Amino acid sequence: MLTKEQNDLLTLTGPGTPAGELLRRYWQPVALQSELPPGGAPLPVRLLGEDLVLFRDEQGRPGLLGLHCSHRGADLSYFLVPNSSAFGGGRGDGYSINWHVPIDDEHHWKYTFQYRAEERIERDAARRGRTPIGPDYQPVPHKANRYLEDRSLMGDVVYSGIPNQYFQAQDLCVTESRPIQDRAQEHLGFGDRAIVAARTMLIRAIKELEEGVDPPGVVRDPAHNRFPLVVRGDTISASVDWRTYWQVSPAALPAPQPR
Repeated sequence: MLTKEQNDLLTLTGPGTPAGELLRRYWQPVALQSELPPGGAPLPVRLLGEDLVLFRDEQGRPGLLGLHCSHRGADLSYFLVPNSSAFGGGRGDGYSINWHVPIDDEHHWKYTFQYRAEERIERDAARRGRTPIGPDYQPVPHKANRYLEDRSLMGDVVYSGIPNQYFQAQDLCVTESRPIQDRAQEHLGFGDRAIVAARTMLIRAIKELEEGVDPPGVVRDPAHNRFPLVVRGDTISASVDWRTYWQVSPAALPAPQPR
């Protein structure tokens, strides 16, 4: 379990907070391209506890500013602000990532990125199995409708009562139980080792940043801005050391065994 001080360290991400400073060292997704079409109105957004406005300049480049003007605090989402600084994004090498982006300390957006280096992603297949979302980008199963729980399914169909097509909503039942979980009340077990390790890594990164050390994954030299494959889903022989298996070049690996 965590102490209250450790819990606050990991969950508070507003301006000036240690975790907020850590997350601000990384590029963060802020909106979908479809939400900001060329010639469209500025889009108010909230990210890491800050109210911002996303817009396109006269050349169609996206820009990001504080929501309120520096003169008298007017809401800039009502105005076009051309010829201002552009807000870009980094180019990475990834696969399938679920990225939870804090809106503030009690809300977040979830962005899912998929990437394949050798073949095109088939859109329908990529969306299969995902929790459906409505026009407001909110999940169809949500806390207000009890995640579409059907208690008649419990026992012989699915233990949670949440239909299989909404399988991911089972995670929401846990993560949305309260705005900020009191982790001082947790009793973690052997199966929670990955959670403990993730929290330990985050706390270490926060502490090192306070000492002036860049956090993991921050690259300042463009020549090093490329990351190798770090996730594989293969079946390997019991004689192979899985701890070093992933370091072998994919081209040198035998064909994966059928599952």
